[in-house]
Amino acid sequence: MLLVGEAEIFEEVDVWDDGDDGDEGKSFCNPVVAQDAPDPGVTWAKDAWYMVTTGQGPDGGAFDIRRSPDLVSWQAIGSIFPPGSHPKWSNNTDYWAPEIHHVNGRFNAYFTARNEKGVLSVGVATSDKVEGPYVDAGQPLVTDPVGTMDATFFRDEDLDAQYLIWK
Repeated sequence: MLLVGEAEIFEEVDVWDDGDDGDEGKSFCNPVVAQDAPDPGVTWAKDAWYMVTTGQGPDGGAFDIRRSPDLVSWQAIGSIFPPGSHPKWSNNTDYWAPEIHHVNGRFNAYFTARNEKGVLSVGVATSDKVEGPYVDAGQPLVTDPVGTMDATFFRDEDLDAQYLIWK
């Protein structure tokens, strides 16, 4: 298990190894990101892993984007929403549970944000590249008076169907 965020217990763990690349015996120490980084969403794109996390990044933007070749060493490369580019429909303070998915040739960042009335809503921002820049759709994808959150994308290849799932 890889831990992301602040942790009081640090445990060294052996990395799974298929024996084909000569890196036997590698290990890592949790957490793999030693700062507050909750609700990580991780995806593979091009030649690396990409992770987005809840909250503001060191640059003041929402949803840090990090890149890793091995799921252990992470480098911050930007934010879904750099400072000053938050969705206009949101209250600009509360953002949660981002995930990046490759959908129909583009990268979609699904996320939860409070709208101007304070209701949790699901939004999406898109980009041609996993690293961004991302552009918000301009309005929530899903909103309900009691709130919606934690969206994820699912593609059923057997049925050739795509779904956005939320609670």
